[in-house]
Amino acid sequence: MAKKEGGRKWLRCGCMGCLAVLALCVVIGAIFLGGAAYGVRSEKIEEQVLTPEIPLAPPVDGLAQGPEGIELAPGGRGEVLLDLRRGEFFIEPASAGDPLRVEARYDRSACEMVESLDQGADGAWSYQLRFSCGSGSLLSGLRRMLGGTTPEVRIFLPPDTELDLDLRLAQGDSKVELGGMWIDSARIDFEMGSVELGIDRPLRAPMEQFEIRGSMGELTTHSLGNASPRDLSVDFRMGGMELDLHGGWVGDSNVDLRFHMGGGVVLLPRDVRIEGVETDRLDPLSHEETDRPTLRFTTSSSQSGLQFVD
Repeated sequence: MAKKEGGRKWLRCGCMGCLAVLALCVVIGAIFLGGAAYGVRSEKIEEQVLTPEIPLAPPVDGLAQGPEGIELAPGGRGEVLLDLRRGEFFIEPASAGDPLRVEARYDRSACEMVESLDQGADGAWSYQLRFSCGSGSLLSGLRRMLGGTTPEVRIFLPPDTELDLDLRLAQGDSKVELGGMWIDSARIDFEMGSVELGIDRPLRAPMEQFEIRGSMGELTTHSLGNASPRDLSVDFRMGGMELDLHGGWVGDSNVDLRFHMGGGVVLLPRDVRIEGVETDRLDPLSHEETDRPTLRFTTSSSQSGLQFVD
């Protein structure tokens, strides 16, 4: 009889413990929900347009037609560093002849945007833009569910100016379009978010270096061959990736792929030679075919399914 009473006592204690944990979870949830609701009520929406006065390269007739035989305009070379966190971000070319422009809409009580511009004596310049919101992903999600404002930043890059681009993204959804621009090198680094990267038409000149680094997110690309980078490096971890290498390749390229813990697909273009990965295509035999650009692959993958689609 004593054993039964002892078992019932432990059962009652266990039930009370579960109820206490449940009550604690409800209290914590209520605190988060209350904080999110208060944040929505206290929003201070700001719409801001930034137009930094960077030196622009003089226009060149026919520059948009491609790099073959075209004398590119001297001067005005710049570097753009964008550090964007917790929001929706759009990066795209401005209209021909237009300067760099930033359009933003956000809650200034929760987010901060800071820019700086440095110019050298030789005409080179460096522009930096940093945007970040203080709320964590859980609280931000609750605020959006309750009708809060989603921070949004749109950046229009000058297409007629020679650029190096350094893009750092975190905890957000980003859409990047670089078609038709004049970019020597680009580095895109992102974590905990989704990135859609497209190059819908050839760049003004082939890119020297193109680096993409990502983790814990989703990467979708379109027509990266239109950048025709001499060196393409992709390092992606813990997520899903679609790497589309179609486009107008105009020269050989070294492609280094490192992919770990996720699923990914690489779409191979048909009008180039492929070395370093197995494909179903036959080696070209004619002289004209062997003169086509060559993509030379080095790959490294672990705990992942990386597929090449010919």
